[in-house]
Amino acid sequence: MHRAVVAVVACLLVLAGCGTDGVGERGGLGTPAAPVTPAPVPGDRPAPADTEATEEVAPGVTNAGVVDSGRLVAAHVEHVRGRSVATTRRTVVYGVDGRVRSSAQTRAFVGADRRRAFVDHRVAGPPAGFGMDDERVQQYVAGETVFARTVSNGTERFASSARDPYATTGSALVSNISTGPSLATAFAAFVFDVAPHAGAWAESRYRLRSTTDPERGALAGLADERAQDVSFMATVTDEGLVTWWRMAYTTDRDGETVRVVRTVSFDGVGTTTVERPGWVDDARRKTARAAL
Repeated sequence: MHRAVVAVVACLLVLAGCGTDGVGERGGLGTPAAPVTPAPVPGDRPAPADTEATEEVAPGVTNAGVVDSGRLVAAHVEHVRGRSVATTRRTVVYGVDGRVRSSAQTRAFVGADRRRAFVDHRVAGPPAGFGMDDERVQQYVAGETVFARTVSNGTERFASSARDPYATTGSALVSNISTGPSLATAFAAFVFDVAPHAGAWAESRYRLRSTTDPERGALAGLADERAQDVSFMATVTDEGLVTWWRMAYTTDRDGETVRVVRTVSFDGVGTTTVERPGWVDDARRKTARAAL
């Protein structure tokens, strides 16, 4: 059971978690012909067919869209590198009737040196592929040791293990806190429109909304293989920090059509503190006795 719990946490932590569905506007027949404009210079994205000047608003992002996804992702990763950060990741699965079939949320606090972290993971309902009911898993990473507390069906269990960033454990979050690979996959798979956005943070930011459907298989690792009606939305600061993103898609699970919504947000960059939970002492004592 412990290995299953660990796998659940790893799958949801290393993922890297999109807004309302967006499509680009298309002109209808019989509209006046647009003025002749010069041919666009070859590049990542054609120049806009109007007179508005193209202006960079964030690394790799202009008012015309994402023109260099690699540069945007690199800016995001660099922004959180060597700084403490908190992140919230949610996955909610809805049935065609709009009711929640399952949900999972992970709240994580990671120290600047990546040697301390606290992860609080909650699952409600049986996520497809895992077969578990309501459960809560907390993990505290302290240097090279990971302590875990699991509460399921009123039963509390403790465990401890050596930290291995390459294993399927919660400590892998320390190495993947930026979710750079996930963002690189998403930003390369869509065409976006860009608009100013006022969020909960003080920084100036922009909203990126997908306007096209991705190619089949382009979202490997982020969405089910048979994902349809996919949308992606993100908010970005002018420095390139991706503060929030949301992906939604429709798929079939266990013979039922469902809508999957994943969100990831970042906050407290440089100001997050990692608190040692009180249950760690219990975990030390109980796992030490079990090893005797």
